[in-house]
Amino acid sequence: MISPQVLDDLTPEQKEIWRRYEPQLRASAAAGLLEDLRRDFVDLRDPIAPWRAWFYCRQGDWPLPTWVLEHFDHAAIQITRWPRMPPSGDVTTAVGEVLGFGSRKPGENPVTRTRQRDEAWIYFSHYVRALEDGCSPQAAREWVADQLGSSESTVRRRLKWFADRQGSTVDALAKDRREELLSAYRSASWRLAELKRRAALARRHGATRADG
Repeated sequence: MISPQVLDDLTPEQKEIWRRYEPQLRASAAAGLLEDLRRDFVDLRDPIAPWRAWFYCRQGDWPLPTWVLEHFDHAAIQITRWPRMPPSGDVTTAVGEVLGFGSRKPGENPVTRTRQRDEAWIYFSHYVRALEDGCSPQAAREWVADQLGSSESTVRRRLKWFADRQGSTVDALAKDRREELLSAYRSASWRLAELKRRAALARRHGATRADG
């Protein structure tokens, strides 16, 4: 999305064009967010991802994606059978398992696992930002540690943990993320150039009509 600072620099004509096309751009951003959550759900078995998707869609008035509806439909089918065929064991535990909150390993807490990944993502995002600013990997880790009140060794461990759980390396993930950011920047630059082009055409059209 175009930042408020960029919007301030637009002419009234450009702002009008932006207001006209903003819903489409917001829809594109929503699609990207929901796709990220879908990957978390499918690849990482994150049980909170469908709930996040539900919340964002309700808040943003976006249509719920099929994978979210299918997840809750599947849970509803099982739960509505329980009056006739009660689950074995504790009902509260059974509800959690139906919704994907069951542990894959003894003593594992899927909520804790999601929180750890969220925190690791914060470390990783800061790390990529430092690399974008020209820091070496070592300097980037030290900067992240300073920003987050941690230590360089802890940052290193968090980054490795984050990469390991995605079957990749820190360097490879950072490279991919930097390419994504570059692509997003180019896209934003193109949108701004398109706004300026349309505003110029609108002004030219208005001048032509005035001359006529």
